[in-house]
Amino acid sequence: MKKVLILYYSKTGSVERMAHIIHEELLNNKINCDICRFGTILTSSLENYDGIIIGCPTYFGLPPAEVKSFFDSSSSIHGKLINKIGMAFTSSDNIGGGNELTLISVLNFFLIHGMIVQGLLHGDHYGPVSISHPDERSINECKQLAKNMARLLNE
Repeated sequence: MKKVLILYYSKTGSVERMAHIIHEELLNNKINCDICRFGTILTSSLENYDGIIIGCPTYFGLPPAEVKSFFDSSSSIHGKLINKIGMAFTSSDNIGGGNELTLISVLNFFLIHGMIVQGLLHGDHYGPVSISHPDERSINECKQLAKNMARLLNE
């Protein structure tokens, strides 16, 4: 059975809520899924998953230092994530908060590791974004992200 990791960093609870929405939708789509906070899992654990979804807030147009540090420590697994599927989501305080830059930073991490990345055709193309707290639009995009992950894993 395919297995997905949702790895998130959240201070205000917005990213955490989005992570749980994605988790629930993956379970609804019969995908085995673990959900973990940054700081509770080693980069070597990523090898155990077929799909990895990373969520974090946007700080000055970038992921927080804790997320960047995790990425930096991943050189030990370079070449071991090839063909796994990667997706991302974020939250910030305002619409011009640098959300796309944060998502692209996470997607770059996936691409450098040889992972497969798929964008969304409608809405937030790089991944779901909530402004302040998840609203109906961002909740629906989180659910769509999970459905896309499930579909890709089952193809």
